[in-house]
Amino acid sequence: MSENLLIVEDDKKLNDGIRLALKNDSYFFYQCQTLQEARE
Repeated sequence: MSENLLIVEDDKKLNDGIRLALKNDSYFFYQCQTLQEARE
């Protein structure tokens, strides 16, 4: 069973790096670059 994970990071490279570092841990990722995007 996968867990949901919301990543809010304005630096795209860092955002992608976090996702890549955790991709094998059965997480389903939602990625946003702003707080407004996260609220939607």
